[in-house]
Amino acid sequence: MKIKNLAKMTVAAFSLLASVTLAKAGDIYSIDLIESDPLYGGVKPTKANPLHANETAVIRMRLVNKGWLTTGKAWRFNPNFSSWSSIAADALKDLPMFAPRLGFVFGGDPVYATYVGTRPVSSPANVFTDLYFEYTVKPGDLALPALLMGSDEKAVTPATVNPVYFIDNVSSAAPIWNLTNSESDTATLSFVTDTDLADLYDVLGESNCNNAENGMPDGPTRSSDGTGMGFYVKTVDLDENYSDPDNGIWRSVGYNETDTANGVMPSVTVSGGSATAAITVYVWVDDETVAEPYGSAAYDYDDKTFSGSRKILPVTIGAGSSSQTFQLKGLDLGKTAKVCMSSSRDRIPIGTSGYVTNWVSRTINIVQLDPSVTLTLRDLNGDATSELQCSD
Repeated sequence: MKIKNLAKMTVAAFSLLASVTLAKAGDIYSIDLIESDPLYGGVKPTKANPLHANETAVIRMRLVNKGWLTTGKAWRFNPNFSSWSSIAADALKDLPMFAPRLGFVFGGDPVYATYVGTRPVSSPANVFTDLYFEYTVKPGDLALPALLMGSDEKAVTPATVNPVYFIDNVSSAAPIWNLTNSESDTATLSFVTDTDLADLYDVLGESNCNNAENGMPDGPTRSSDGTGMGFYVKTVDLDENYSDPDNGIWRSVGYNETDTANGVMPSVTVSGGSATAAITVYVWVDDETVAEPYGSAAYDYDDKTFSGSRKILPVTIGAGSSSQTFQLKGLDLGKTAKVCMSSSRDRIPIGTSGYVTNWVSRTINIVQLDPSVTLTLRDLNGDATSELQCSD
């Protein structure tokens, strides 16, 4: 069997080399979130169970080595300045501000996962190099899911054609590091083409490329925008105090009022504890004819899918606090709308219609609250002695 496989690889190698030198659109095989790695660890979130503050995600970028048909040359981050010693370069990589950092977009905000190590893949030998990055979730982070950052330092969307990905201090205009091999080839930070992928599988076998030893029992992730990774993060949310849970109504808001039927003000909460620093999020209503955040101000948009303004209310949770209330005002009796909250005022369009979901939402309805009158009885000194409340 080994002789047969070796013969197949030899024939395929000569055939491919005779016809073309693998000119890839890129050198990335996959970008995955991994968990329980023996060296780097990692937690794999889901949309139902996202990462919370202080949890760490481990991202692995797997690259295809140049010359994998013969003796593949592994990739590594090498200093951009030839005068640096390898000792100085390795020390610099340990300083986060100077390290290679893989770019993501949470909501509309850039975040960076820091490079922590390189590991060659032993089976199949000489074919792949793994780069590992870590990101520890911070209070205020919200990504449902995170998107990969393109070379323009903006979020990659499904409409982006052949995206090239951004690694800070590598893709920068004045890079500190080059991602190169021993032959001085420079890696291209985009995915291999389908043709090159087929060549890999024809020679090596798809199962050999994606075996469990390589941490890919379910196959590699090659979604261009990164959504297939399932990098879900949620450290802030709208509270869970539903006024009518059976019908999915979060709050019943008074018509032309800011009071609610259950008397509980809407609030933004921090998941898993208190904010270590002030966190500002943004609240709006999807149908402003039905309700609006009380005290909100118009924010102008001008993107591919929407031009105009939307009433946005910044809500800040102070350091040491676990929640912050806000108010809504009902405008159209009997109607429903969605209250939305995001870590960013900006929305990320997908192509010519629709948006990346970078917010959470709750459904409200507008009701007529019972009118009430409160009478306060005071003594001769003006001090309150009792209150009487009357309502229909």
